Amino acid sequence: ERILYSKTEHLGLNWFPNSCRPGLSSPKTFVLNVLHRCSVESVLKTLVKNCRLYFPESATAEMLDEWRPLMCPFDVTMQKAITYFELFLPTTLPPECHHKGFKLWFDEFLGLWVSVQNLPQWEGHLVNLFARLATDNIGYINWDPYIPKIFTRILRSLNLPVGSNQMMVPRFLTNAYDIGHAVMWITAMMGGPSKLVQKHLAGLFQSIASFYHPSNNGRWLNKLMKLLQRLPSNIVRRLHRERYKKMSWLTPVPDSHKLSDQDITEFVECIIQPVLLAMFSKTGSLEAAQALQNLALMRPELVIPPVLEKTYPALETLTEPHQLTATLSCVIGV
Repeated sequence: ERILYSKTEHLGLNWFPNSCRPGLSSPKTFVLNVLHRCSVESVLKTLVKNCRLYFPESATAEMLDEWRPLMCPFDVTMQKAITYFELFLPTTLPPECHHKGFKLWFDEFLGLWVSVQNLPQWEGHLVNLFARLATDNIGYINWDPYIPKIFTRILRSLNLPVGSNQMMVPRFLTNAYDIGHAVMWITAMMGGPSKLVQKHLAGLFQSIASFYHPSNNGRWLNKLMKLLQRLPSNIVRRLHRERYKKMSWLTPVPDSHKLSDQDITEFVECIIQPVLLAMFSKTGSLEAAQALQNLALMRPELVIPPVLEKTYPALETLTEPHQLTATLSCVIGV
């Protein structure tokens, strides 16, 4: 059922039960053991994600006291600690309570992320936590000193072939960043007086644009197509939040860090060429069509003309009928 309370002070939830069941060493042990049961794990994780909005202000300090001793990069307990932090840590506290929230762990966790270079399994969970933190606190965190490192790590995580030897990470690598959370992180950092994020985003697409050419194909292509699909979608979602969505008790985005019309134009201009190349990808045109649809919502004058320019030759060609189906699906989406 939908919770009708409007603010956290109207509803407070403990992040672990206080009562102890007979026969168990502690209530915390009981909860953490239950989380490992596959049959209910996803249900309990969803429950925690929906309840952490209502954790009290003291919950962050209590969690750090509980799980910080597990944080050793050379021990398997590190994975357990970061997983718990990603799942439980609240990131929606109001600005006047930030000193009781993310400021207790932000510098420590970010320094830990910067120091590792071998892509351990827990690094992806840490990135997911940073993405959620950035999304919930747009305008309240200065990411500029870390932006070059962030984009370098995201580019590395795409696992693209380099050089003539096609050197790549092993096929079954599972430690790469989740594209959805990486896109959330990039989207939340955009805007504001600094244009550093847009500059690095344009550089990112310039460096990977050739991989979207129809002649290129590999297991990295799915990640690249997902990046094209989700980035415009997240920008549209953020614009809706800043300009049209009804105000709620959650912290609003400061006016100084809202996306401006110039930010939107620069974003569309930097991504439109890779999207046009991806129209004829060997994986299909669905992702490109969805990206063009969202881009056309923001800047139709920059999207519709080049799509039509590719449509007219496709209508006349007799040797490449797949171009016609791809362009028509994109035109329908726009």
